[in-house]
Amino acid sequence: MQLTQKIRSQQEDIDNKTISDRERLKEHQEQREKIAQNLNPYLLNRFNEISQMSGGIAVVEVRDELCRGCFMNIPPQLYIEIRRCTLLIQCPHCNKILYHIESIS
Repeated sequence: MQLTQKIRSQQEDIDNKTISDRERLKEHQEQREKIAQNLNPYLLNRFNEISQMSGGIAVVEVRDELCRGCFMNIPPQLYIEIRRCTLLIQCPHCNKILYHIESIS
C-alpha cells in the first residue's frame, strides 16, 4: 500500500512537471513566432535549415578561434570578421552560425 501511494505521488509530480513544461514550451513558441515576423525570410529559412540539420542547434559561440559547435579552429581572418559582427558568418566545418562575445578581463 505504501508503494502504491509513493508511485501515485511520483506520477502526480511528473504530471505537474509535464503541464508546466508544456506551458513554457507554448510561451517560447509564441515568442519565437513574434521574433520570426521581424526577421528577413531568407535568414529565418537559413536558421531553420541549419537547426534541422544539426539537432536543433544552429548558433554557436566562437571562443579563442575555436567553434564551440564542432571544436574546429576558425581561420584567423574569419575570426576577425566574426568579432566585427557585421556579417552573418557560418563555420566552414559544421556550417553553424557563429557569434563572438568579448570577454571582460
